[in-house]
Amino acid sequence: MAGFQITGTIAFIGDTQQVSDKFTKRLLAVQVVDGNFTETPSFEFVQDRVDLLDNFAEGQEVVVDFNVRGREYQPKTGGRGFFTSLQGWKITAAGAAQPATKAAPAKAISKAASIASDDEISDLPF
Repeated sequence: MAGFQITGTIAFIGDTQQVSDKFTKRLLAVQVVDGNFTETPSFEFVQDRVDLLDNFAEGQEVVVDFNVRGREYQPKTGGRGFFTSLQGWKITAAGAAQPATKAAPAKAISKAASIASDDEISDLPF
């Protein structure tokens, strides 16, 4: 699944929790202004990623890269249950230089230039 990115202000950084002998996690909540509303999604940083939060503080503007994770489980009361989490894997200060990516940025093109002939379409590699 493709990764996502969000920019906002750190509202909360939790302590590292030792869930089991082999699993640790840490919670991060980020406030994001969305029109007239303020949303505060929370992200889990797990295992070797918990230490990424050490260099950040509440009130700091950040960019969080994350994946959406989910799974089905069997509730004790029967039926079906679903669990969804936002799992952070990278955090940077907002405005910090972002590393270059391999993909070139999309370029705006005119409508006339975007219409390809049948010959051009047949040359596509897929």
